[in-house]
Amino acid sequence: MNKFLVFTFLLLFFNSFSSFSQKRKLSRSGINMPKSGGNSGNINDSIYSGEIDVTLSGKTKYTDYKIISHKRDTTLIDTTLTIQKEYKFNFLRKDNFELLPFHNQGQTFNNLGYDFSNSSLFPDIGFRAKQFNFYQIEDINYYHLPTPTTQIMYRSGMEQGQVLDALFTLNFSKRLNVALEYKGLRSLGHYRSSLASHGNFRASFTYETKKGQYSIKGHTAIQDIFNEESGGLTDDSLTAFITNDENSANDRGRLDVNLTDTENYFDGKRYYLEHSFRLFSTENNKKAKEKTKAQTEIPRDSLFIDKIDSIAKNKAITKINTTSKTDSIANKTLSKENTNFTNLKVGHIVLVDNKFYKFEQPTLNTTMFGSANITGNISTITDYQFLSNQLFLDFNSKYILGNFRAKVTHSTYEYGYSELTNINAYPNVNVDKLSGDAISFGADWNGKIDKFKVNASAQITPGNGRLAGNDFKAEAIYKKDSLFTIKGRLNINSKSPNFNTLLHQSNYDNYNWQNNFENIGTRNIGGTFESKWGNASLDITNIDGYVYFDENGTPQQASENINYLKAKISKEFKVGKFALDNTIMYQNVSNGSSVFRVPELVSRNTLYYADSWFKGKPILVNIGVTFKYFSKYKANAYNPLLAEFQLQNDTEIGYPTFDVFFNARVRRTRIYLKLDNVTSSFAEKNYFSAPSYPYRDFSIRFGLVWNWFI
Repeated sequence: MNKFLVFTFLLLFFNSFSSFSQKRKLSRSGINMPKSGGNSGNINDSIYSGEIDVTLSGKTKYTDYKIISHKRDTTLIDTTLTIQKEYKFNFLRKDNFELLPFHNQGQTFNNLGYDFSNSSLFPDIGFRAKQFNFYQIEDINYYHLPTPTTQIMYRSGMEQGQVLDALFTLNFSKRLNVALEYKGLRSLGHYRSSLASHGNFRASFTYETKKGQYSIKGHTAIQDIFNEESGGLTDDSLTAFITNDENSANDRGRLDVNLTDTENYFDGKRYYLEHSFRLFSTENNKKAKEKTKAQTEIPRDSLFIDKIDSIAKNKAITKINTTSKTDSIANKTLSKENTNFTNLKVGHIVLVDNKFYKFEQPTLNTTMFGSANITGNISTITDYQFLSNQLFLDFNSKYILGNFRAKVTHSTYEYGYSELTNINAYPNVNVDKLSGDAISFGADWNGKIDKFKVNASAQITPGNGRLAGNDFKAEAIYKKDSLFTIKGRLNINSKSPNFNTLLHQSNYDNYNWQNNFENIGTRNIGGTFESKWGNASLDITNIDGYVYFDENGTPQQASENINYLKAKISKEFKVGKFALDNTIMYQNVSNGSSVFRVPELVSRNTLYYADSWFKGKPILVNIGVTFKYFSKYKANAYNPLLAEFQLQNDTEIGYPTFDVFFNARVRRTRIYLKLDNVTSSFAEKNYFSAPSYPYRDFSIRFGLVWNWFI
């Protein structure tokens, strides 16, 4: 709450500051002002009034409002309303097609599919069930905007709850952009002991000197994820749910749960900084920099919105903003003027990453977790610290067909506990910490060969420590005008399992181990095809040394290889004002299905109506129903002590759901109204997110996304 108040204060302060500092004399030169009537109502936009004088500039366009990812891909701020926005309107703000949510937002997710195309080089702390709403390095965005911009996302929760995600970006100059973001979530849930409370604060900035010789970017992420843990329904309550007992049908709070005073926390603080200095710069490079003119004048927002509206009517904005990615301003396409070998940069990246997981339980539950070495309060804290320093050398040249980076990284880690927690586990567990360091060597290449764009990255950490391993990624992209895009990818990875599978301590005797697992070897080959006729993707993955949690919640390393195939196709059909959007995923585990489990078929089909209403078409609406289905499989069970999913062999789940939605866009505001699982009132009570954890009943959710442009 304190972080939320601080963020709110900063948001109001910067909004006031930017509004004051950008008050200018009104200039109408070069601008076709709308006449009275017609679209003149756009002048009275929420951020424009006759009392504010601004300099109008026809040079600033919607394409100047850029979002730059960690990988330097660039997208545009998008205020349109599409079916893809419906899929992403959840507290993760991502399409969760391959995830099965628990009943309360802010709880965890079971997996309907897995993605191994982007594995990391080093192991993590683990406790993966707590990290779905945890922003990783690649989730942080940077912004390059000509004017201050704000976005607010609100969504109602389950029983006394909501989620609010606020973004504010400020351009102190064209070369210095700052962004502040905070997402706060709190939701009580319909079942006992299901409270979720999350806070995710992010701040990022980018800066470049006037001639571009020195550049720096960085971010900080301070996050805390808290959940009450119910342990699922008791056997009697589970029977009452399945038989739709009248005493609990309308009040799920009457159902008993296995745990009533158990909580777990996952907190993290991360600091990331990357800066580089150009050692040499030819005269051609300087001239190229001078050709990029600074956009210092402020656009009239109504013109900005009118531009977006006109493009949306021509059905082009969706393609521009939701499917296309261009090279960012920090990674421009090479030209004859900047392909000299002397375009040499030296840089440094520092990463400080601190995480901790805490399991707290005032009263023992030996029925669920077994015997313990104490009789009182359990409070176990697992700490993890990671520090890395990377030095890199960047250059580009026509002789290497693109950009090349050579890098060397020194990394240190420390994971563990303040002391030996359970003497009953000795001597099998005789250390309380794991620590070490390593030096990694690597190179990245981004180039163009004929009509193919190629991205490749390779890293190796020699030695036999817990950070030892290697990672190789390669991607080739071929684009045929606006007809289709083909991408092929290859990933070969070897790394240690997560630290919580190597060392774990608890007052419960059964949850203490000290393992020396071999590295997990992952080989993934796949590709995607994107076109106006539809999209398709295929991934084939082989995993050697797969680590999982067995039925007892103990980590094990599989002796057999996992062979996993995932194929996905999607296509939207439109007839007049109606559309049918379809996504189907087929999965097959040809080897290792006893420990690696996924449903064979997952499908999502959305039938919706889209039209603009009223005179002048001020409102665009999307009204429809989404059908989702996954075939039966023995889904993993959730273990609240470990914050991990483990194998189980007793229960199969798989069922259809129907969600009805009504979405609308008015100017820059998108309004969402959703009816979740509308058939649950009369359908068979077989819907679960994990064994003993029911999926959500029929519920009504409301929310909106609102943008301001100054």
